[in-house]
Amino acid sequence: RPADAGAIAFADGSRVVAVDRRPMEFASMLELLRYLTTGADVQKGPAHPIDATTTLFGYVRPAAREMFEVVQTEDAAMSGGGATSITRTRFVEAAGATWELYAQLCNGAPDWCAAALTIYLQTMKEHPPPVPARGAAATGG
Repeated sequence: RPADAGAIAFADGSRVVAVDRRPMEFASMLELLRYLTTGADVQKGPAHPIDATTTLFGYVRPAAREMFEVVQTEDAAMSGGGATSITRTRFVEAAGATWELYAQLCNGAPDWCAAALTIYLQTMKEHPPPVPARGAAATGG
């Protein structure tokens, strides 16, 4: 079990999805978004509209075996006019399994942030992403 692994959300064969107790590299939403959009080691995937006000963006850091799911919504009815949820997934090999450790940074209302995380976990379970190739940063715990 990786040292940073928290509560297990679900396990499927040699794949375990669990809370990541390691904090995000940036405590500020603005700093993290700036890094994801300008970092030399970050690859941006296509944007996927969810509805008229919400878009899903994907980013990958291949060398670190990390992916980031960014959900941004603009809704005049929400406090501040919108919200952003960023969920980072780190892929770590330990105990004969691939551990997908996730952490969320969210600036929306608690119920909106919880719903974004629930959808993320459902997607991870029903449509798991490909496991990045093992590299120098691939081992843990």
